Amino acid sequence: MSNIVLVLREKSVDVSVLKELHKLLGGSLAKIRTAISNNQPIVEMEIFDSQYQEKSGLLRKLITLIRERDVGVDVYELPDGDTFEESGVLKKSSITIDILENILNFSDEEMNRQLDM
Repeated sequence: MSNIVLVLREKSVDVSVLKELHKLLGGSLAKIRTAISNNQPIVEMEIFDSQYQEKSGLLRKLITLIRERDVGVDVYELPDGDTFEESGVLKKSSITIDILENILNFSDEEMNRQLDM
């Protein structure tokens, strides 16, 4: 399994982007703003669990927002149990937004294949 981490590159983002992030992520608007300004993850989650559908849906919405608003983002796929703060393989775990989308697409295909058996 793996943990997906999204870190926005900008120290601040447009207020409209911040509002959209808040709608998608929920929680505290101040916490999201602080994470962005401190180059901390806005998302850090294990996606391959019993809530895969919800999590993959959220990630797809974030991908759309990031692309539409041209927001710089660093994406990581960390090994199971590894965290952004403590990772010793952070640079090696860097992936692109396109790779993340491919991971989600292949996972959906595999899930559908298994359900069709």
